[in-house]
Amino acid sequence: MVRGENLRIASIVPVAESEPLHVIERSVLSLKAMDCQGFIHDIYYVVDVSDKSDYRISRLKDLGVHVIARKSRGKRAGAINDALEVIGRYGYVAVFDVDSRPEKNFLRACLKRMEEDVFIVSTPRKITNEEETLVTRVVSLEYSIIGFLYRKFSGGFLQFNGLIGLLRYDLLRKFRLDESRTCEDVDFTTRMYLKGYRADFATESTVGEQAPRNLRDLISQRVRWYTGALEMLEYMRDMFKSHLSPEIRIQWLFAMVIPLVILIFLPLNFLSPLFTWKKTGKLIATIKLSAGLVFHTILLQLSAFLAVYSRMKGKKINWSPPERSLS
Repeated sequence: MVRGENLRIASIVPVAESEPLHVIERSVLSLKAMDCQGFIHDIYYVVDVSDKSDYRISRLKDLGVHVIARKSRGKRAGAINDALEVIGRYGYVAVFDVDSRPEKNFLRACLKRMEEDVFIVSTPRKITNEEETLVTRVVSLEYSIIGFLYRKFSGGFLQFNGLIGLLRYDLLRKFRLDESRTCEDVDFTTRMYLKGYRADFATESTVGEQAPRNLRDLISQRVRWYTGALEMLEYMRDMFKSHLSPEIRIQWLFAMVIPLVILIFLPLNFLSPLFTWKKTGKLIATIKLSAGLVFHTILLQLSAFLAVYSRMKGKKINWSPPERSLS
């Protein structure tokens, strides 16, 4: 655990070629607004470009952040690994996406929870484009339910999508992200647990992110996530031969398998009005969201079937850029 006046934290933000400038500019404003009293905070944008004259690079430099321009290799995992090669030594690394909108106290809240055996600390997620479409509203409801469960059962295996959070620099630099994996985040998390480290959850802050705006982007996102979970079953023998507690091993297995059979929770959707009414306080909105959540569950199961089918056929899951909102 790193502390003291010389503590340095680097924030790394991978930027795909498809990311629009307005989203990147809002990202910079959000990250620069974080409270960094008591430590040095450097911000690095790792920009995939086909031409180094990319106007986004000059704009980022004008905004006062560090820019690492590169030709795309290894996608998001490759961008983070490449950044670790050039940024120098830090106590911790914060990883964000361009649509991440951390609360002002995000870094300080995560830092307070960082212990010697913790490799990552993150916070509850919230959807920043919640009101745009029924898809974004339903995903926001899903995140609220997941956040509730994390608060109740955060003592075992924790997985933070995208590794959005504060990570120990030494562990990330030593073990790196596996660029061959569909979901490098769950792979790195699983490997860290197997090495005896754990994740932690800071409830006193939040980080916002954009939800998929349409069904195409939602299905694409979830097929990729479920394919990543299927790949992690390769670790099952190592996990159950490890010295991890039964609670962690069982929660890990549930985290990998339950999304693939999510339809078993369809009856529980009849309890969803309890969440939706608390969230909206309006009858019509509650009915729409509750019905949307039922459809959402069925859609996730179909996405899981597609992920299993693609893996059985040896088909590669390609990432496609999502449609971004103005937030």
